[in-house]
Amino acid sequence: MKRHRLLPALFAACVAAPVAAQNGMPDLDQFTGDTKLSCEAILCLSTGSPPNQCMPALTRYFDINPTKLADRIRERKNFLNICPSANADNSMRSLTDAIARGAGRCDADALNSSQRRYVGYRDDQEYYIDNNLPSYCQAYYNHPYTDLTQSRYVGEPRQGGRWVSAQNYETALQTYNEEIADRERYWETSQSRRLRDSR
Repeated sequence: MKRHRLLPALFAACVAAPVAAQNGMPDLDQFTGDTKLSCEAILCLSTGSPPNQCMPALTRYFDINPTKLADRIRERKNFLNICPSANADNSMRSLTDAIARGAGRCDADALNSSQRRYVGYRDDQEYYIDNNLPSYCQAYYNHPYTDLTQSRYVGEPRQGGRWVSAQNYETALQTYNEEIADRERYWETSQSRRLRDSR
């Protein structure tokens, strides 16, 4: 668990802000508007299990949704930088960058879409899902201030492999193995029929 490292860092730069402090940490409730929401978004997007209180901040963050990916990353990072702690030190700057690039792009559904690799041409084109985790997801998952459960890959890329959430991994692996076994049985049955029909 790494999230405890974020709290002191997030609040460290807030001491200069005109807010009340309790136990050495400013009260986020003293912030308002986008300042409050941006700080809450940093906290909420740094954990894999954000509480219900995160909904306003997460809604505000994900509503920043320009069509072009580069614009989306830049504008979301600009929003996070409204928080007084966002530029407190290099670790906080790298955190906001990792969040802006990775949040919403590294869950299983997103990876199963972005990691498609197409083979073949035109009408014969097919795809498989690459099992390599993108560098921006590695930076997001592995940042010392995040406490996230990394998506996991089930199976082999050219045999129907796919990304799944960590909590569903065991069930997904069992399902995948059953699918492979069914395919092998089907292939063996088909081969036996061909041999029998050719006689």
